[in-house]
Amino acid sequence: MVHVGLDVTPLVGPLSGVGVFTRRLVDGLADLASDDVTATGLAFTARGRSELSTALPASMALGRLVPARVARAAWLRANWPTARTLGGDLDLVHGTNFVVPPGGGAVELVTVHDFGPWTTPDLVSRDALDFPPLVARAVSRGAHVHVVSSFVADEAKELLRLEDDRVHTVSLGIDRPSPATVLSRPVAERIGDQPFVLAVGAIELRKKFDDLVRAMDRLSQDHRELTLVIAGGPGTGSESLRAAIDKSTIGHRVELLGYVSADDKAALLRAASVVASSAVHEGFGMVPLEAMAAGTPVVAVAGGSIPEVCGDAALLVDPGDVEGLAAGLDRALTHTDTREHLMAAGRLQVDRFSWNEMVNGMVQLYGRLTR
Repeated sequence: MVHVGLDVTPLVGPLSGVGVFTRRLVDGLADLASDDVTATGLAFTARGRSELSTALPASMALGRLVPARVARAAWLRANWPTARTLGGDLDLVHGTNFVVPPGGGAVELVTVHDFGPWTTPDLVSRDALDFPPLVARAVSRGAHVHVVSSFVADEAKELLRLEDDRVHTVSLGIDRPSPATVLSRPVAERIGDQPFVLAVGAIELRKKFDDLVRAMDRLSQDHRELTLVIAGGPGTGSESLRAAIDKSTIGHRVELLGYVSADDKAALLRAASVVASSAVHEGFGMVPLEAMAAGTPVVAVAGGSIPEVCGDAALLVDPGDVEGLAAGLDRALTHTDTREHLMAAGRLQVDRFSWNEMVNGMVQLYGRLTR
């Protein structure tokens, strides 16, 4: 029996991609109810206990909570408080979001979703700039690194100077939108009946939504009714996105929905004419795969792991190539053969990714690391 301390902090607040990964891992471990793994939740938040008490399954205890800012400041200088101090007699502690507590005798495993904070620090949030030194300290203590794609595995070995046996690839799964899900009335009223290109994700600089606005601007004459819908909360790229909208000729055709519910997201993915991914650096690329599962063509910037994850099931364009992005969108919107190929290839591509396989892969990894 392996007793795992699992960082469940990403379950507090609206779920990002990291939050979805953590949610599926928590639920999967509870569903397994096996004799192989038991888990205790660890959280680094000053205000999240009440939310976590309802977010965690009854079978998962919650350890002592420590504010994230306090914990990170401590771990940059010392190996205390330890995971065992916070969660009891743990065999392994898994940091699900770039940060893992000192094990205090427990094996340490940290998930690094992408290396954007290392390679493009100017495009990430101030909070994310804490990750490189915290990961470096964990690695110096002997922590193992979990990554979600082969692309990120190669980056881990190069940037963290790790041997193969310290880096472990377990891919994510995807949520398959239910065909019965419909848009809520407020969202339906905001987007109207016009065809639209959809982008999903927090408005971060690395998402390059401003490039997407510029690409849509180039399509405005040939696609006069086409709108751009962005579903995601504000972030580091909000100012540059607003500037791009103000300079464009299609400002009145850009709808910023903010964060949307899981049901609205699923319905938007199905209703969109095309889903666009304009990020310059992705560790996995969950949204393009979710669009494929919804039967919607995808046009994506070939940044990070996107070529690996999407294969030939998306139209890929070079990072920073606004003209190429506009041409890809036009082709996906107007070429029937292209649309049919992308939809058929997408259905095959998504079959490679399963949350059940992810959970089983993590359980096997926990077992290997604690033998």
